[in-house]
Amino acid sequence: MRRCGSLLVAGRERLADLEASHHTAQTLGIGGELLGPEDAVRLVPALRGAPFAGAFWTDSDGVVDIHALLHGYLAAARRAGARIEYGQAITAVQVSSGRVSGVATAAGSVATPCVVNAAGGWAGVVGDLAGVGTRSLVPRRRHLFQTTVDPAPGRDWPFVWHNDLDVYFRPEGNGLLMSPCDATPHAPAPPVVDAAAELLLADRSRAPSRRCCRRTS
Repeated sequence: MRRCGSLLVAGRERLADLEASHHTAQTLGIGGELLGPEDAVRLVPALRGAPFAGAFWTDSDGVVDIHALLHGYLAAARRAGARIEYGQAITAVQVSSGRVSGVATAAGSVATPCVVNAAGGWAGVVGDLAGVGTRSLVPRRRHLFQTTVDPAPGRDWPFVWHNDLDVYFRPEGNGLLMSPCDATPHAPAPPVVDAAAELLLADRSRAPSRRCCRRTS
């Protein structure tokens, strides 16, 4: 985890939400500080000219390296005796007398009294296979766009979330990783990029021109 801090910003009508978040953080012993626009811009110069009236700064927040986290879990599981099998689609969750008894895969069956459903977007499908239904789980798609910025953003910038506009961004490479924070339902399959999401991001982020901010992937 890279502790870069977080900055939630909002317009005047949503300042009460920031104050509530600050109060909750204080109650939980997390800390944090309410900032005015000038102090927020000093932390993240890219906010200059953005429509907001205040910010909530938490210096203990950070960004997790998901790849490293996953492989850390896998390494710990192997040390505890787990065996990792790849490329074996689950075709059925076997149940006997109301209890799980095994899992059928494309390569054969595995007897087990316990199944952990950690299938992400496919969790509802696995629930159906177990006979318990989707339990209201609905996979959704969120877009991330890697941009280039000239000059490049500071590596010490916190991640920023604009509560009113629903825009997220943070330094990544020589630019910003940005999202319009969309969450549209999507079938449990590898997600397809929706070109409309880029237009939504451009509209919400009020990008001044394509010369200073362009999509690279």
